[in-house]
Amino acid sequence: MIGTKIAGRYKIEEQLGAGGLGVVYRAHDTRLDRLVAIKILRDSSLSAQGRERLLTEAQAAAQLNHPNIITIHDVARSGEAEYIVMELASGGSLQNNPPGGLEDTLEAARQICAALDFAHRSGIIHRD
Repeated sequence: MIGTKIAGRYKIEEQLGAGGLGVVYRAHDTRLDRLVAIKILRDSSLSAQGRERLLTEAQAAAQLNHPNIITIHDVARSGEAEYIVMELASGGSLQNNPPGGLEDTLEAARQICAALDFAHRSGIIHRD
């Protein structure tokens, strides 16, 4: 997958992670000349109803503009692959980079709560 282009626009550069639903890559958006993250969903992971839910959730998330919420740029299908293009964030996951002490833990929790509060006030409930 590394080095290939999706939708003639997103050049895959590096795998960042993988999970049950798909694989996340760092990619270069050649049209807008920026780095993005692309989550390519496993073809077998979603039913037609699951694909519709994915689109609905991506549309809802795309309406949010908050410093602690990733920006969604695109959601589409290229060939057999469903994918979500989003802002590339630095820093890694909390699982791989846990806060160092109580103050850092409280700061991370404050930022998570601020994002959830913003989403809730915008009428979106985070289900995970």
